[in-house]
Amino acid sequence: MVEFIFCYACVFQRDLEHRETLSRINTYVEDWRLEDGRICWERRKDIKFYAPSPPGSMSVYGATAAYAPPPPWEGGTPALQRATSLSDVERGGERDDGNFDGDRDRLTRMSRTPLLGGGQEAGGKEGELGGKSGSFASHLVTAIINVVISVPGLYGYTAVIFHHDVYSPYMNALPKLVILSSAIHQLGFTIFSSLPFAIGTVQDAGLIFLAAMSTLLADEILGGGGTAEEVVSTALVILPLGTAALGLVLVAMGRYGLADAVAYLPMPVVGGYLAFIGYFCVEAGVGLSISSDILRPADWAQLTDGQNLLLAVPGLAAGWVLTYLSRHPRSENLLPLAMIGMPALFYAAVFLGFGGGGVGSFGLAEVREGGWVGPTMDPVPAGDLLRLINLDLVRWDLIPLCFETWVGMVFVVAFASCLDVAAIGMDMGEALDANRELATVGICNVMSGCTVGFTGSYIFSQTIFTYRTGCRSRWVGILIMIVFVAVVAAPVNFLSVLPLFFVGATLTFIGYDLLYEWLWEVRQKLLLSEYLVLIATFGAIHIVGIDAGILFGVVIAGVDYVSTRERNDGYKCRVRR
Repeated sequence: MVEFIFCYACVFQRDLEHRETLSRINTYVEDWRLEDGRICWERRKDIKFYAPSPPGSMSVYGATAAYAPPPPWEGGTPALQRATSLSDVERGGERDDGNFDGDRDRLTRMSRTPLLGGGQEAGGKEGELGGKSGSFASHLVTAIINVVISVPGLYGYTAVIFHHDVYSPYMNALPKLVILSSAIHQLGFTIFSSLPFAIGTVQDAGLIFLAAMSTLLADEILGGGGTAEEVVSTALVILPLGTAALGLVLVAMGRYGLADAVAYLPMPVVGGYLAFIGYFCVEAGVGLSISSDILRPADWAQLTDGQNLLLAVPGLAAGWVLTYLSRHPRSENLLPLAMIGMPALFYAAVFLGFGGGGVGSFGLAEVREGGWVGPTMDPVPAGDLLRLINLDLVRWDLIPLCFETWVGMVFVVAFASCLDVAAIGMDMGEALDANRELATVGICNVMSGCTVGFTGSYIFSQTIFTYRTGCRSRWVGILIMIVFVAVVAAPVNFLSVLPLFFVGATLTFIGYDLLYEWLWEVRQKLLLSEYLVLIATFGAIHIVGIDAGILFGVVIAGVDYVSTRERNDGYKCRVRR
């Protein structure tokens, strides 16, 4: 009889189509053994899967999600099939002949139908710049959709990173630096990634750490009688230096095959941190909508003011709409269309007289006075962005003050990047080299940091969207980068034009999604004790801060792991023959 055991690993797939958490993977194995008290099983050459003993536990401590086996695909819809007995395989059309290769082929079958015209199948013609070819029109459409999704969110990320009041006068320039950083990230992924369709920009994993460092620098300098110019110059040097240093660490980890080490950061702790990012994004989104900071629970009392509530509700509602469309898509194009349609409908209402300005004037002065649009600020030419930095004003002595936060950022960004790589591989039905892709993320961060940029990584949802369009050429990444640069060079301050509730909605959208995924969906994917670790980490970050909160989570996760292992010492693995 075929040898098999049931192996469980937590793999998280943030998918545009389903965006659901896949918690258990049952697969066949050829060999297994104990290594350092953990069960190790091998599925194919040079790829190992680890889980703590016993394998039936839902525990994710030590699991290497980056090497998760790919799911099967049926009819173009990803569906994780759980072969819980040999008869399940027989019912699926496979014979009990001990042929593992046939079983593996069945487990990795998937649909590769492109979403846009012009895409090629897996064996299609090679494009000029690598990957599968497609028409230039399909590449351009895919690039534009990606940019439409990205740019509003990047403005929101800027508001999160630089949320201290001292940065407010510079909000006509700082978003351009974040978008330029995203262009540099995209350049790096286009050149170095093994995936020709890879999309990478500034993303949410390092967001809170960057915000913590920028706020720490501002408080320290202003508290010592420093000026706003000192704060901005110091932040725009130390944050990019931290990004470049993070990149070097990731390159070293990938070069020496240390991606597995990242997996030892407990998943419930990372989940608690990601849930906190979600809450922070909702706070920042509402604060952006009402043009006031919401940094503590007591600040929510500002919504008791009728005008603030009126300004906040559209952003909260629009964020919910975007979240719903992303989780229940009838078409991949609905989300970008909604992101275009919201500001368009706003200005249509203003044009028709909502703002009181009448046809032709758009009533922009009235809606700006009412707080619906940001204040007028002169746009900053791209050539003047570096003039924000005066090296003579940089407080180099504050670098050690940020070290502890930087260390936490390294682990979280590395872990999140490995999860993104795993999820992309699952969706493609292929096992990707996590170490190579982690090194690619590192190279991109080095490039970004050396050009006054910020931390970034693969954008899983947009990478998979591009893959499914059939546009698997590096031309898509090149076009995205060109459009990003064009946005930076444009003589327009978009925060003075875009409705504030819409920019806030892009943050609440991210926040809703993270909170729903990591506080609600995940509750049935973890053991009760692990879920309590997640909640405890989430609460601890609120109370004692990011670094101490994550450290607290790691400690209680270790205690939980030890107690779980002690309860399962008598467990023995049985293999049927």
